[in-house]
Amino acid sequence: MDRIDRYLDSIYRGASDSSKEAEDLKQEMRSHLIQTVKELQENGIVEEESVRIAIERFGEEFQIRKELNQVLKFQKLFAQKTLIASLVLLVISAILLITSLFVHKASMKSLDIMNSQIKTAENKLANEGITGVDKYLKELFKDEKNNKLTYVAIKELPKDFDISKSNELFPGEIRYSYPEKIKNEYYSNSFGQEIVSNNIKYFLETGVKTSANLDSSSMYRGLAALVFAVCWVLWIIWSIINVHGYGYLNTKWCILLISTGILGYFIFSLSVNPKSISNNRRNNIIYISSFCFIVMASILYYIYSEPYRIQMLYQLIFN
Repeated sequence: MDRIDRYLDSIYRGASDSSKEAEDLKQEMRSHLIQTVKELQENGIVEEESVRIAIERFGEEFQIRKELNQVLKFQKLFAQKTLIASLVLLVISAILLITSLFVHKASMKSLDIMNSQIKTAENKLANEGITGVDKYLKELFKDEKNNKLTYVAIKELPKDFDISKSNELFPGEIRYSYPEKIKNEYYSNSFGQEIVSNNIKYFLETGVKTSANLDSSSMYRGLAALVFAVCWVLWIIWSIINVHGYGYLNTKWCILLISTGILGYFIFSLSVNPKSISNNRRNNIIYISSFCFIVMASILYYIYSEPYRIQMLYQLIFN
């Protein structure tokens, strides 16, 4: 059967894949050819002629090689594209996560400014009366960029008024408002506080811009989680393709790969196929860098998600 072996070697000599999957396919073709030869010999045909007929039936060498290469190249290309797509999505997920941190920080800063402006208006009313509030608001509303308020309304309350027993959300008659005409949509985002000035009870109602107390960082974190989930699925697909190529795919490895993604493939490479890791530096760098990136991103997110953790880290390092 040396002719069959030479025939198969000639086909696989030009193949672009040397994985166990390709070797299994080669052995399957060899078994098929040998079986055909045996059937021809049982019909009285000599071995040499039987081999020739079996090869002719199997197909032309060039055509088989071409089709074989197309199948193997497609599998290899699909795995490469899947890995590239997953890494791109990983970068996008990281960018979204980092963006959420900056957005949250900006939102907290905007919220602090808003609270400071409301507090200043309350203090002006308590210490200087309506005149002091009017002077402050005229200056504040000139700075459109930093101003977080949409309107301020001051309502006078009866001396015996008890806000805890009132059914009105914003009670009292308006004594002062800035601006004089308040748009209806401003009332949807407003706050109120009872203030006493010169023995007179006032209800200070303040409207704030939607951007002042809106934290959209959760949207970015949600998108980051969604993109990372897709990235994780692509890692699973890529890992399963590679493990299948080595011929080790079974229930155990499927469970590991689905639960751990690319990290599971790293474990597989170390435990089953350590030579491929040592001989393939590029993949080794991808596995380790991906693992380190995920760990570092998780640590940074954990630290920056709560301000007190940053203070604890600072004290731990410098104290």
